[in-house]
Amino acid sequence: MEELKVIIDMIANLPQLALWVLVGFWAYKVIVIGSIYGTLRFVSEKIYMAYTKPKVMSLDGISMSKEVATFLVGQISRIASTNYIHHADVVWLADAITEKAQRENKNLKEPQ
Repeated sequence: MEELKVIIDMIANLPQLALWVLVGFWAYKVIVIGSIYGTLRFVSEKIYMAYTKPKVMSLDGISMSKEVATFLVGQISRIASTNYIHHADVVWLADAITEKAQRENKNLKEPQ
């Protein structure tokens, strides 16, 4: 406690210019060290997230892994006549899904 009183007395007896120099030096150190620390923290967090977060893609609010998205695009490209997906391709896919769902529902309802 005695040391704290001595430090406060020393600061109180300093000329005003010395106080401004100390404040400026302190602000400089806080800004430089803070920016270096902030940058290191930001970079390390991004690296951590890149390696630990699962690779998830989103398509109109539907989340899927990158592998599933690649498979889905491959299957959609099978029905597309060109690199552009036409309305007829989407209708064909919807009909195929509906037909498959009806077959599965029919198989579930039939006694085995």
